[in-house]
Amino acid sequence: MRVTAAFEPAIVCRNLEPMLAFYRDVLGMSVFSIDTIGAAQAGLARLSSGGYTIARLETDRGDRLKLVAPQQQPQSQATYGLVLQRHGYAYLTYIVPDVRSVHAALTQAGAEIL
Repeated sequence: MRVTAAFEPAIVCRNLEPMLAFYRDVLGMSVFSIDTIGAAQAGLARLSSGGYTIARLETDRGDRLKLVAPQQQPQSQATYGLVLQRHGYAYLTYIVPDVRSVHAALTQAGAEIL
């Protein structure tokens, strides 16, 4: 297999705007597209029975991330006390040159630091 673009994980979110603001304004990712996909196309792709909005973001090093907000709200995932006590995607890691400044920006943006 030949990979032609950076790996693109997706986060399904209930409210796109605050997630977009966080990744764009706090972490400094660039938005390279925001698209709305209709229910018919979403159904053909077996992604959703309703439509969705998808925002694609990219870091200055080419790392990519998709934020996906379905028109029909996603079901809540069971919550556990610790990240590694659940299956599936658990977290994303970003390597930054100054973790203290990122920590300050996250706190200022209202993020809960665990």
